[in-house]
Amino acid sequence: MVFRYEVTVRFHEVDRAGIAFFGRVFEYCHIAFEEMLVAADDSLRSVFEHGGWAMPLVHAEADFKSPMMMGDKLVVELSVDGLGEHSISFGSSLKGPNGQLCA
Repeated sequence: MVFRYEVTVRFHEVDRAGIAFFGRVFEYCHIAFEEMLVAADDSLRSVFEHGGWAMPLVHAEADFKSPMMMGDKLVVELSVDGLGEHSISFGSSLKGPNGQLCA
């Protein structure tokens, strides 16, 4: 199953050439991740208020394929790539307006 979420590259996220700063890839993926959790269980806020489970991030990497430009509508696709006894691995991709892979 793939979770999809759309983000827009905003003016304050780009450099003078209108290209999104590379670190935004991680922000866009994290926003989509939070939205996925909310879609699965709308009580995400209660996790922080009452505890019960945790999911610390232990590894993140990105490969950049094409620029993400100001105004682009990007589709972030999240999938579960691995499920262990005490871990879960997510895969993500960012696709641009024409479906091209950005990261």
